[in-house]
Parts: sequence; structure tokens; C-alpha cells
Amino acid sequence: MSELTTVRTPAIIAGEVRQLKEQVQRIVLGHAIEIGRRLTEAKNMLDHGQWADWLKTEVSFSQSTANNMMRIFDAYGSAQMGLFGPEANSQTFGNLEYSKALLLLAVPEEEREEFAASVDAEHISVRELKKAIKERDEAENRAKGWEEKYQLSQQAAETAKADAETARENLEKKEKDLALANQRLESLNIELNELRERPIDVAVQDASEEQISEAEARGRAQAEKELKEQLKKAERDAEQAREALEAAKRDARKGQADQTLARINFLFQEIQKQQAEILSLLKDVEPEKAAAVRKALAQGVRTMLERMEVEQNADES
Repeated sequence: MSELTTVRTPAIIAGEVRQLKEQVQRIVLGHAIEIGRRLTEAKNMLDHGQWADWLKTEVSFSQSTANNMMRIFDAYGSAQMGLFGPEANSQTFGNLEYSKALLLLAVPEEEREEFAASVDAEHISVRELKKAIKERDEAENRAKGWEEKYQLSQQAAETAKADAETARENLEKKEKDLALANQRLESLNIELNELRERPIDVAVQDASEEQISEAEARGRAQAEKELKEQLKKAERDAEQAREALEAAKRDARKGQADQTLARINFLFQEIQKQQAEILSLLKDVEPEKAAAVRKALAQGVRTMLERMEVEQNADES
């Protein structure tokens, strides 16, 4: 055997197979793009209702297959065929197999190339690519959900803030009402004391001293009765003002509490969001370091729960 003869092994053969397979995959995608280009051209030429029959009789394609190839062309096709045959409009996509290129259509166009490069779509399996796309969609849905929750939290906080401001203004008004009621009550008490001390004017023509005394007594009694009625009304008004003030204080405290709870809710959601983001990022970290980070996070959560439990027990005792 010549020294220049290469000893073939299963590993060498596997490498050759992989190389040929990649070449075939690139060719398949390139031709799928060009088929999609021509299908798009034909569809634009046909009248409405002729498309399905044309596919069946002329090229033996189902509508779903034709639609996929036209989507492939629309997403990856260059403006014209390349010098060396059919090719994708990006090197990132040019090395992909057809099934992977089709899967990546689920990723928005503006993010597709960056995503394909980030997950190394060329070298991972179809199953792994499906999983990566699913995880991306779930992360995006979580982000949208957190954004919606954030907006709702902001709205709740703004509503609580407005309610607290209204309660504060109402509290100030009730405080003024109570002050006025107390002033009225004080004024009536002074007037009552003065009434009891000053003489009452009565008609004295042709009246005896006894008649005059009786008239003064009746006048003072009548005036005192009327003043006492006013005084009772003023006391009721003052009591109502005090009750209204207490209610306003409760409303003010509730408004402040609602505002605080809205803020707490927002912060709690932010913690959950950041935790999910951290766990997602850990997928790109070495397993040993990722495990250490998860352990630290778990310890932090346990510490927070223990502190909350201590405070809860203190509140209940």
C-alpha cells in the first residue's frame, strides 16, 4: 500500500456525508427560492380562480406547498438569480436547510437574521431550532404581558393618586366646615350667657311691677328657648362636621393605602419579570456558574420570605 494512500475511517466518511448533506441543503433552499419566484410570477399572470387548477395540472403542487415556497422566496430571495445559481439574499440563510428556513418564517423579518445567528441555526437540529423559536415566542409573550401589567399598574397608581388628592381636598373642606361649626357654637354660647345677664325690654305702660316682672320672665324664657334651639342645631351641625371629617380622614388614608398597594404590585411584577429574564439569560451561562447563580437567587428568595414571615407574626401578635 502506498504511503500516500489515505486510510478511510467511519469518521472521515461521516465528515464527507455531512459536507455533501450541507451542499444539498443549500441547493434545496436555493431552488425552493427560485421555484417560489416563478410561482409568484405565474400567480400574478393567472385570472382569479385559476391558481389551484394550474398548480394541480401543471406542476403537481398543493396550495400549501406552493404557498410555502412563495413565502420562502419572499423572505429569503434576492432580487435576481445569482451568478453561480440560485441563492439566498443573506449568507446567514444561505447555509440553512429548507425546513429550518421555513421554521424561521415564524420570527419577524426585522429580527430573523439576528435570531438565526444567535442560536446558530445552521448547526443546530430542526428540533432544537423549534425549541429556540418556541422559547423566543414565550419570552416575547411574557414581555408583552409584563408591559400590559406595567401599564395597568401605572393606571392604577395614577387612579389611586387622583383618589388620594380628592380625599385630601375633601378632608381640607371638612376641616373648614368643622371650624365654622365650632365658631357658630361658641358664638351662640356667648349670646346665651349674655341673654341670661341682660334685662328684657317689655312694654311698661299701665302695667304693675308684677306684670312687668312676669313679662320680663316670659321674654327671657322665650329668647332663651329660641337661643337653645339654635344652640342644639349648632351642636348637631358640629357633630355632623366632626363625623364628616373622620370619614374624610378614612378616605384619605384609604387613598394613600391604595396608592401604596399599586406601587407594591408594580414592584412585585418587576421582580417577577427580572427573575424570568435572569433565568432566561442563565441558559447561555456555563452549567456550573448557572447553578451557583440559581442557588444564590433561591437563597435570596428564602431570606425575603423568612423576613416577611417574621413581620407577619409580629403584626398578628
